[in-house]
Amino acid sequence: MNQTLSSVGTSYVTAWVVGFLIGVPPAAAVAAQEIQAAAERTVQELERVRDNPLALREFLKRMPKGADLHNHLHSAVYAETFIEEAIEDGLCVDPAKNAFDQPHPATAAAPQCEPSKVLAATVYKDPRLYNGLIDSFSMRGFVPSEGETGYDHFFGAFKKFGGIDPRHTGAWLDEVFGRAADQNEQYLELMTTPTWNRLNTITEGMSWSEDFNALRDQLLAKGLTQDVPAARAFFDQAEAEHRKRSNCGQPDASPACKVTTRYIYEVFRSTPKELVFAQALFGFELASADPRVVAINLVGEEDEHTSMTDYADHMRIVGFLRTLYPNVRVSLHAGELAPGLVPPEGLCCHIRLAVEQAIASGMAWT
Repeated sequence: MNQTLSSVGTSYVTAWVVGFLIGVPPAAAVAAQEIQAAAERTVQELERVRDNPLALREFLKRMPKGADLHNHLHSAVYAETFIEEAIEDGLCVDPAKNAFDQPHPATAAAPQCEPSKVLAATVYKDPRLYNGLIDSFSMRGFVPSEGETGYDHFFGAFKKFGGIDPRHTGAWLDEVFGRAADQNEQYLELMTTPTWNRLNTITEGMSWSEDFNALRDQLLAKGLTQDVPAARAFFDQAEAEHRKRSNCGQPDASPACKVTTRYIYEVFRSTPKELVFAQALFGFELASADPRVVAINLVGEEDEHTSMTDYADHMRIVGFLRTLYPNVRVSLHAGELAPGLVPPEGLCCHIRLAVEQAIASGMAWT
């Protein structure tokens, strides 16, 4: 008995005694002691680096993070990546707007730009334009002015780096997963929109109706769900590209391979109500067919005219579909408004409607 005790050590003996007295197994008691000791070491380390910004940053970076539940994929990709891909796609750059532009359609085989624009391939030779694009696509060095607020700059950026081919989504996933792993995150929920073909035109000839059941039946009859396989294939291809880039399943696999990821389907709320309904319906159908899609969300400026005017109808649309697809969750942008951004009446009730009408299970607001 003495030999056994000496071999396991004092801490285990103590844990065994404590566990015996309170009815906790020795292994569990040891685990509890180890957790307590780790917590004390963490507190000591935090106190040691608290007044050292660089050391504190590294400490927080290494700290385990459970989940990032509200991540816009396009916002998480760095501007430098978009510039590299614009060159690969043969896009043009408008120096006056610091924005991408498509080449002239008649010269797609050998891209040429309008006289006031330049090929993206020339950006690396022009440091001023290169830095201007990065500042335009991000909040780096931004200083609010009378001509542009931080709000305007943020939402305006999405239009400026648009035009990048969606085939790069796998590279975007790999970049975002890698950065998440580097910050010790375990789980990501990314907001993105997969490829579809019918949604842009499926509501042509349709008019808005308060009869949601009839609208749904009409859209399903027009083949809305036929794009579900293409959307699933979109995620399959993007994830396969990520796994290839990160050597997932290989001995030298990147830590990015360990990040668990799910998707939130985006509905663009600045579109006509019948198209919002179609997008939302497709999102619920996709989430029902693909377990990787765990929720839907309405995206775009909440203070935009259509978003404000149709907000109550949008919430009723989501609430109606929520009852038909009870296993699909809803995570909404609601209440991202402030006095002066909209009339006082506009501040009345968006969060309440998101909770009561749309039955939201998660929200982001300011």
